[in-house]
Amino acid sequence: MYLAKITSSWTPKNSLQKYIQSQIAQIEKMNLEDPETVFQFLQDHTAIANHSYRRCGKEKVTMREAHNGEEVIVECAVCQITLYLVRGLFEPKPIQGMAKLFSQNQQTQAQTLSIF
Repeated sequence: MYLAKITSSWTPKNSLQKYIQSQIAQIEKMNLEDPETVFQFLQDHTAIANHSYRRCGKEKVTMREAHNGEEVIVECAVCQITLYLVRGLFEPKPIQGMAKLFSQNQQTQAQTLSIF
């Protein structure tokens, strides 16, 4: 599982780059199964844009592994997307000692109520 995050972005200079930027906005901060799917998604949309905006210079998408070997970097004309490897599941865990604190709080409330 990977988290897609735009780490660098540049100002689009033509309609082709604006279109590519709008497509990239769809996948930002998404959890993705495979870096190849992101790469293929961007390649497909870049090919469509290259065909639709013929007056603009052709753009391409590249993918490479980061220096630490755990992240994948996808680069295009308007941004750089880093795909961070997500490890483990992020689920809420109970705080140790909360049951003891809760029972002490109930006893204190019972004592204050018995005074009245």
